[in-house]
Amino acid sequence: MPHQVTIKPSNHVFTVAGDETILDGALREGFNIAYGCRNGACGTCKGKLLAGEVDYGIYQETALTASEKRLGMALFCQARPLGDVVIECREISAIKDLQVRTLPCRVQKMERVSDDIMVLYLKLPASERLQYLAGQYIDLLLKDNRRRSFSIASPA
Repeated sequence: MPHQVTIKPSNHVFTVAGDETILDGALREGFNIAYGCRNGACGTCKGKLLAGEVDYGIYQETALTASEKRLGMALFCQARPLGDVVIECREISAIKDLQVRTLPCRVQKMERVSDDIMVLYLKLPASERLQYLAGQYIDLLLKDNRRRSFSIASPA
C-alpha cells in the first residue's frame, strides 16, 4: 500500500510504494534527497521524522545512534514508511548543494560510438554513489596527475 511523504521545509509531496525506502521513492519521483552509500552506513541521508512512523531497516550504529533515533532521526536510504509521514531533510536542488568529492574508480568498459565520441563506464566502490545534476561534468584525475574533464550522460 502506498504512503504519502511530505518533505519539510519545501513541502514537496510524493508517494512511496510499500516495498520502497523513502529515498527510493523520492528519487523515483524526481526529488533529490542527499545520499551517499544507500546501505545505512554513511549517514548522508539522515533526516528527522516529524510525523508518522517508519520501519528503520538495517543500518550501522555509527550512521544512526540510539540517541539520534530517540530524537526522531532516521536514515532515509533504509527507512520505509508505515503510514503517511512528514520528514525534514536536505534536498539537492542546485549545483551549490552538491558536495565536491574525490572518489576512487576504475574504467570498467570503453565503447567507441563515433570517431570522436567514446563512452566510458566507470566503476565506483560499492559503498559510493555519484550525485550530479544534468549538465554537470566530472574531472578524472589520471595516474600521472593529469586532469581530464568529461560531461556526464547517465548514472548507469
